Amino acid sequence: MPEHNDTQRFDRLLDAMVNKPPLEKVQPHDEQMDDDDKREDDEG
Repeated sequence: MPEHNDTQRFDRLLDAMVNKPPLEKVQPHDEQMDDDDKREDDEG
């Protein structure tokens, strides 16, 4: 049954890889907002 486990592992990796693009697209936007908030806090 090791083959089945390997397939499940690959499926999970593929799912993570496919789920990464959308997350990466949302991360930069969230990071920029956080950076702006940090800069404002530093100025204040």
